[in-house]
Amino acid sequence: MSFSDAESSIRDGRHPTGVKVLDTDVLRGIPHGSTIAVIGRADAGTELLLHSLAATGRKTEYISTLRSDYGLIDDIKSVREDNVSEEEIENNVTIRTIDGDSPGDIFRKSLSMVNEGGNLIVDTFSKYQTDPGKMLDYAHKIHTKTRMNGGITYLYFASEYEDLTRIEKEILQLVDGVFNVETELTNEAVENNLYINKLRGMKLPKDGQQLVYGEKLTIDVTSDIG
Repeated sequence: MSFSDAESSIRDGRHPTGVKVLDTDVLRGIPHGSTIAVIGRADAGTELLLHSLAATGRKTEYISTLRSDYGLIDDIKSVREDNVSEEEIENNVTIRTIDGDSPGDIFRKSLSMVNEGGNLIVDTFSKYQTDPGKMLDYAHKIHTKTRMNGGITYLYFASEYEDLTRIEKEILQLVDGVFNVETELTNEAVENNLYINKLRGMKLPKDGQQLVYGEKLTIDVTSDIG
């Protein structure tokens, strides 16, 4: 199936995630204005979900708090689909790192730059602000702004659900969706499975979707997509 087929599968009022099977079969896009919490250990390859969203060709503000920005744009280009050019990614993706600037300044700058239908990615949100009250306040502002501009925001928590703080779990209640990547041992093999625990207004898959990592992120089509 070509990505043009994936585009035609996206339902009205939704944006593609950049992961072909999610867009063609499992979800057929994410509703405009959605803020999604992405949970999963760094070694589970969850960053490819973030890269895939950044590679959709839409304007993207990518805030990096722990991961080096060195080579990040190349990583994003490597997961792009056929209908998105490398030039589109270079022109539309802005990477901001937490270094000399204060987190609040970068936060405000990114929110002001994300226009209608754009993406905001915070990698990782759990390290963006250590003060619990400010973290919850930022989450509220991001949620409101994303709803207003009709785009998609991914807030990445580099942790398993059980290790989240109380405030982080409160944020999961606030946001529109929760994507949970769990690393599981099955028949002596390691599997990374995506569980869509929550996505407002949408019918969810019954089971987890096995993520297959290569240059691009795919999903085992033998999984039950509900």
